[in-house]
Amino acid sequence: MKSIKLGRVRCNVEQITMIVCTIVVLLAQISEKSHSNAIMMIGYLMALLLAFISDQSMLMAMNLFFLSDNSILDVGGISIQLVIMCIYLIRFSILRRRAIYGRTFWAGILIAAYSIIYIKLGVGYVLQGVKLAIMIVFMTAYLSEKGAVTKNNYEKQLSFAVMGVFLSVVAAICVNPTMLLSSRIALSEDSNWNLLGILSALLFSHSFMMLFAEKTHGKRYILYSALMAVCALITTSRTALLVVAIGAIWTLLFVNENGAVARKGIIFFVIILILALIANGTIQVSFVDKLVDRIINPRRGDVSNGRFTLWVGYINYLKQHINVLWFGYGKSLIEGITTSTSSLSNVAHNIFIEQITMYGIVGTCIVGNLYLSSILRIIRMSSGRRLTFKKKFILNILLVFVSGMFSHVITSVLVTTELYLGLMQYIALNIKEKKTE
Repeated sequence: MKSIKLGRVRCNVEQITMIVCTIVVLLAQISEKSHSNAIMMIGYLMALLLAFISDQSMLMAMNLFFLSDNSILDVGGISIQLVIMCIYLIRFSILRRRAIYGRTFWAGILIAAYSIIYIKLGVGYVLQGVKLAIMIVFMTAYLSEKGAVTKNNYEKQLSFAVMGVFLSVVAAICVNPTMLLSSRIALSEDSNWNLLGILSALLFSHSFMMLFAEKTHGKRYILYSALMAVCALITTSRTALLVVAIGAIWTLLFVNENGAVARKGIIFFVIILILALIANGTIQVSFVDKLVDRIINPRRGDVSNGRFTLWVGYINYLKQHINVLWFGYGKSLIEGITTSTSSLSNVAHNIFIEQITMYGIVGTCIVGNLYLSSILRIIRMSSGRRLTFKKKFILNILLVFVSGMFSHVITSVLVTTELYLGLMQYIALNIKEKKTE
């Protein structure tokens, strides 16, 4: 069924999916505000029901829509995204007796087994390794499907990712308007404003690049870029500002598939005008003021907000504990490492250090093999569409690692999905369609 009639309005499958997902995140925010697990479960079950009747493409779209709500749509450590991935693999791989790519499957088994060892060592959580294996197998299975990585399909997936973040932020503000008075904005008590800012900034970069890519629906990406820039701005994340700046500068300098010199000129003019009006006080935005203050007046004079101290502390710990360096601590947090700005134990806020801390050099090599086997499979399956690789489109893969310098472990749901979304865009923009030959 491609569409359904609601009164006098006819909605297609994509619209219905987005409406239901919006209701789910609204219920999740109400649950967060009222501390009612029952309300969250209603939304969780609605999402499950939708997942059981959706096709492969819409399951990926749901997965991306809920990306920013990972921490509040969670039951006992099982997020709605993880369940969606499992439903996909059961419905479209196991029940249809489709073979899962062997190298990725066995690499996933290996990292899950490696994680189980942590239990015997008395450290870590086996669920982390299992989650990672399921994520990579899911991404490989979906993106290896015929027609999964095309420009049109990528544009649809990006639309769900952008609208998921934006509508989640709107739902959070509607349910809890007082958050606008706070210095930072996050979607839940357990989530992090910096991660929301980074996610918004990365999606800004995706959207801004698509604004100038060849044969794309350029006008919608003006809106997407603006929405994601605002979402990144209101978190007052300095890392998000850095990612937005790199994404904008790279795209304006190197991506010009449509030859849109006039459009770029207008964008340059608008940016300069807005900056000038902000500088002379004509435009006053509280979140801009807070962001500027965080840059020029860092907490206790520490521009890294304690991150440099944490990095040194973790590196020294790894040097002193060679067994952890080689085989991992089992989790990304080492108790007792603090900073001048906090007496609480802190994670390293660096995906490279946290990755080595969690899995060690040996485990990280296994993790790297898992990602590599998956990515090579996806590229190989897409090569039948005649890929013409262009370095200028590598940005949104590189930005995951740039933002990761101040963010968290690469094996998380958020970072892994961002990495694969970047891979989707890179392949989609490099495919030479047959009809254009």
